[in-house]
Amino acid sequence: MYRPRSITRLLSQRKREAFTLIELLVVIAIIAILAALLTPAAREALERGRAAVCMSNLHQIALGLAGYMVDHNQNTPPYVEHGSDRRGWRGPDGVRYNDFRRHWHYTAWFRSGPYQGGPRDGDGFLGPYMGGEEGKQYGIMGCPSVYDGEGISTWAGAAFPAHLFHYESLGLNLDATGLFVDGGRALGRYIPGIDDPLNYIIFADTLGMEGAYMNPGLYPAEDYSRHAPIDRHLGRFNAMFLDSHVESVTEESHHSPKFFVRASGS
Repeated sequence: MYRPRSITRLLSQRKREAFTLIELLVVIAIIAILAALLTPAAREALERGRAAVCMSNLHQIALGLAGYMVDHNQNTPPYVEHGSDRRGWRGPDGVRYNDFRRHWHYTAWFRSGPYQGGPRDGDGFLGPYMGGEEGKQYGIMGCPSVYDGEGISTWAGAAFPAHLFHYESLGLNLDATGLFVDGGRALGRYIPGIDDPLNYIIFADTLGMEGAYMNPGLYPAEDYSRHAPIDRHLGRFNAMFLDSHVESVTEESHHSPKFFVRASGS
């Protein structure tokens, strides 16, 4: 069958432009290598973005704490407030609870025994000073690198499963509450009595299963990891200091009594 020369030339050109199996395998291998090289960089960039959001949240907490102390003669909130409301507080799971526990940064509900619905961000002592409304979850108190789920906690050298809560992932230094100063009572702390505010950490990244972490000077991190700062942001943790500045620091440089314990001041 006769074919015009132009058509014959076009068909032969298409045959030459087609990929062979070896060429396809080479292309696939190159794409796989590039993906392997770029994935860690993409993950690192994503984590840097989360760390920036976490630092922004800590800045807002610092402003809320400053507002609270202005209204309370330069005292911090107490460690915790227990209360009952027979009308029933509606928890985050939609169930009404009679008893509640209010912390600096969230409120949790319970009847008797374990908490049923977990914490609710937007309540707590500092909520009204950060534009929070009662019962509203607005995300300031949670680190974006922590998701609700199951995790492993360490207590006195023993590991056990525990539930992680996003809204508990920024922890409070208990020394800032006066818990270790005022005869063991969970009262607030008179801030002007604390020396060196530039180096005194009040809030920091924690494991996400406890609303507060205890002093590294009293409990070693290897035995009480649920109460210690967690360096989840590329080997660093974000910390909010008493003078309201926020800094990204390392466990090696800042996980020590120097930055957490000011028990001499009352």
